[in-house]
Amino acid sequence: MVLGQCTQEMKYKLEGREGWPTILEEQDGVGLLKAIHRLCNQQDGGATGLIKIVTLERSLALNVQGRRSEVDYLRAFKANTDAINLAGGYAGGSIAAAKLVAKEQSLNYDLAEPIKQAKIMEEAAKRYLAALAFTGLNRDQHKQLKADVRHDWVRNNTDSLPRRTSGQNCDTRGGSRSQTY
Repeated sequence: MVLGQCTQEMKYKLEGREGWPTILEEQDGVGLLKAIHRLCNQQDGGATGLIKIVTLERSLALNVQGRRSEVDYLRAFKANTDAINLAGGYAGGSIAAAKLVAKEQSLNYDLAEPIKQAKIMEEAAKRYLAALAFTGLNRDQHKQLKADVRHDWVRNNTDSLPRRTSGQNCDTRGGSRSQTY
Protein backbone atom coordinates (compact mmCIF):
# COMPACT_ATOMS: atom_id res chain seq x y z
CA MET A 1 0.00 0.00 0.00
CA VAL A 2 2.82 2.44 0.87
CA LEU A 3 4.64 1.62 -2.34
CA GLY A 4 1.52 2.52 -4.30
CA GLN A 5 1.72 6.05 -2.87
CA CYS A 6 5.32 6.56 -4.06
CA THR A 7 6.12 8.46 -7.22
CA GLN A 8 7.66 6.57 -10.12
CA GLU A 9 10.94 8.36 -9.48
CA MET A 10 10.92 7.19 -5.84
CA LYS A 11 10.20 3.62 -6.96
CA TYR A 12 13.17 3.71 -9.36
CA LYS A 13 15.45 4.97 -6.59
CA LEU A 14 14.21 2.29 -4.19
CA GLU A 15 14.76 -0.45 -6.76
CA GLY A 16 18.43 0.52 -6.96
CA ARG A 17 18.95 0.14 -3.21
CA GLU A 18 20.71 -2.70 -1.50
CA GLY A 19 18.21 -5.08 0.07
CA TRP A 20 15.35 -4.05 -2.21
CA PRO A 21 14.66 -7.56 -3.56
CA THR A 22 14.29 -8.86 0.00
CA ILE A 23 11.94 -6.03 1.01
CA LEU A 24 9.82 -6.68 -2.06
CA GLU A 25 9.84 -10.48 -1.72
CA GLU A 26 8.95 -10.48 1.97
CA GLN A 27 6.58 -7.54 1.58
CA ASP A 28 8.38 -5.93 4.50
CA GLY A 29 6.41 -2.74 5.25
CA VAL A 30 8.74 -1.62 8.02
CA GLY A 31 11.77 -2.25 5.80
CA LEU A 32 10.12 -0.22 3.04
CA LEU A 33 9.45 2.70 5.37
CA LYS A 34 13.05 2.58 6.62
CA ALA A 35 14.34 2.53 3.03
CA ILE A 36 12.18 5.54 2.14
CA HIS A 37 13.36 7.38 5.26
CA ARG A 38 17.03 6.70 4.49
CA LEU A 39 16.53 7.79 0.91
CA CYS A 40 14.75 11.01 1.88
CA ASN A 41 17.31 11.90 4.52
CA GLN A 42 20.36 10.91 2.47
CA GLN A 43 21.42 8.39 5.12
CA ASP A 44 22.56 5.84 2.61
CA GLY A 45 26.02 7.22 2.03
CA GLY A 46 25.01 8.64 -1.33
CA ALA A 47 26.44 11.91 -2.49
CA THR A 48 24.49 15.06 -1.75
CA GLY A 49 24.58 17.85 -4.25
CA LEU A 50 25.06 21.48 -3.38
CA ILE A 51 21.53 22.27 -4.55
CA LYS A 52 20.12 19.92 -1.89
CA ILE A 53 22.09 21.61 0.88
CA VAL A 54 21.13 25.08 -0.37
CA THR A 55 17.47 24.07 -0.58
CA LEU A 56 17.54 22.75 2.99
CA GLU A 57 19.28 25.86 4.29
CA ARG A 58 16.81 28.09 2.49
CA SER A 59 13.89 26.22 4.05
CA LEU A 60 15.51 26.71 7.45
CA ALA A 61 15.90 30.45 6.91
CA LEU A 62 12.32 30.81 5.68
CA ASN A 63 10.81 28.76 8.51
CA VAL A 64 8.51 30.98 10.57
CA GLN A 65 6.21 30.22 13.47
CA GLY A 66 3.03 31.64 11.98
CA ARG A 67 0.08 30.09 13.80
CA ARG A 68 1.96 27.03 15.02
CA SER A 69 2.74 26.62 18.68
CA GLU A 70 6.27 27.51 19.77
CA VAL A 71 6.92 23.82 20.44
CA ASP A 72 5.85 22.80 16.93
CA TYR A 73 7.79 25.66 15.36
CA LEU A 74 11.00 24.79 17.21
CA ARG A 75 10.58 21.07 16.47
CA ALA A 76 10.31 21.88 12.76
CA PHE A 77 13.31 24.19 13.08
CA LYS A 78 15.34 21.41 14.74
CA ALA A 79 14.26 18.90 12.07
CA ASN A 80 15.46 21.30 9.37
CA THR A 81 18.86 21.75 11.06
CA ASP A 82 19.22 17.98 11.42
CA ALA A 83 18.38 17.50 7.73
CA ILE A 84 21.03 20.04 6.72
CA ASN A 85 23.65 18.31 8.85
CA LEU A 86 22.66 14.86 7.54
CA ALA A 87 22.94 16.12 3.98
CA GLY A 88 26.55 17.13 4.63
CA GLY A 89 25.98 20.82 5.34
CA TYR A 90 26.74 22.64 8.57
CA ALA A 91 23.61 24.32 9.86
CA GLY A 92 24.52 27.67 11.29
CA GLY A 93 28.11 27.53 10.10
CA SER A 94 28.96 31.17 9.45
CA ILE A 95 32.42 32.69 9.25
CA ALA A 96 30.95 36.11 10.09
CA ALA A 97 29.32 34.72 13.25
CA ALA A 98 32.54 32.89 14.16
CA LYS A 99 34.52 36.13 13.85
CA LEU A 100 32.06 37.89 16.17
CA VAL A 101 32.37 35.11 18.76
CA ALA A 102 36.17 35.19 18.47
CA LYS A 103 36.17 38.97 18.93
CA GLU A 104 34.09 38.60 22.12
CA GLN A 105 36.83 36.26 23.34
CA SER A 106 39.52 38.80 22.36
CA LEU A 107 40.75 36.48 19.61
CA ASN A 108 41.37 36.81 15.90
CA TYR A 109 39.48 33.94 14.24
CA ASP A 110 41.77 33.90 11.20
CA LEU A 111 44.90 33.57 13.35
CA ALA A 112 43.52 31.02 15.83
CA GLU A 113 44.69 27.42 15.87
CA PRO A 114 42.45 25.01 13.91
CA ILE A 115 41.16 23.32 17.08
CA LYS A 116 40.26 26.71 18.58
CA GLN A 117 38.62 27.74 15.29
CA ALA A 118 36.47 24.59 15.41
CA LYS A 119 35.33 25.37 18.97
CA ILE A 120 34.58 28.97 18.02
CA MET A 121 32.64 27.82 14.94
CA GLU A 122 30.62 25.37 17.06
CA GLU A 123 29.64 28.14 19.49
CA ALA A 124 28.93 30.52 16.59
CA ALA A 125 26.69 27.95 14.89
CA LYS A 126 24.63 27.48 18.06
CA ARG A 127 24.22 31.20 18.48
CA TYR A 128 23.47 31.76 14.79
CA LEU A 129 20.74 29.09 14.83
CA ALA A 130 19.25 30.51 18.04
CA ALA A 131 19.13 33.98 16.49
CA LEU A 132 17.60 32.56 13.31
CA ALA A 133 14.94 30.72 15.33
CA PHE A 134 14.27 33.92 17.26
CA THR A 135 13.70 35.93 14.08
CA GLY A 136 11.13 33.37 12.91
CA LEU A 137 8.99 33.63 16.05
CA ASN A 138 5.47 34.98 15.64
CA ARG A 139 5.85 38.75 15.66
CA ASP A 140 2.45 39.34 17.28
CA GLN A 141 2.96 36.90 20.16
CA HIS A 142 6.54 38.00 20.82
CA LYS A 143 6.25 41.67 19.94
CA GLN A 144 7.55 42.94 23.28
CA LEU A 145 10.45 40.47 23.47
CA LYS A 146 11.56 41.35 19.94
CA ALA A 147 11.23 45.07 20.71
CA ASP A 148 13.30 44.64 23.89
CA VAL A 149 16.08 42.83 22.02
CA ARG A 150 16.12 45.51 19.33
CA HIS A 151 16.08 48.26 21.99
CA ASP A 152 19.03 46.65 23.78
CA TRP A 153 21.05 46.71 20.57
CA VAL A 154 20.09 50.15 19.27
CA ARG A 155 20.12 52.12 22.53
CA ASN A 156 22.52 50.21 24.72
CA ASN A 157 24.73 48.44 22.15
CA THR A 158 24.00 45.24 24.06
CA ASP A 159 23.43 41.95 22.28
CA SER A 160 20.56 40.15 24.01
CA LEU A 161 19.75 37.79 21.15
CA PRO A 162 19.19 34.18 22.11
CA ARG A 163 22.36 32.18 22.65
CA ARG A 164 20.90 28.67 22.47
CA THR A 165 17.96 26.69 21.26
CA SER A 166 17.32 23.65 23.38
CA GLY A 167 14.55 21.46 22.14
CA GLN A 168 11.45 23.47 22.76
CA ASN A 169 12.68 26.90 23.78
CA CYS A 170 15.35 29.48 23.17
CA ASP A 171 17.25 31.16 25.92
CA THR A 172 18.20 34.81 25.68
CA ARG A 173 21.08 35.68 27.90
CA GLY A 174 22.68 38.93 27.00
CA GLY A 175 23.14 42.25 28.70
CA SER A 176 21.01 42.61 31.78
CA ARG A 177 18.07 40.60 30.43
CA SER A 178 17.60 36.89 30.96
CA GLN A 179 14.54 35.53 29.14
CA THR A 180 13.30 32.22 27.90
CA TYR A 181 10.69 31.77 25.25
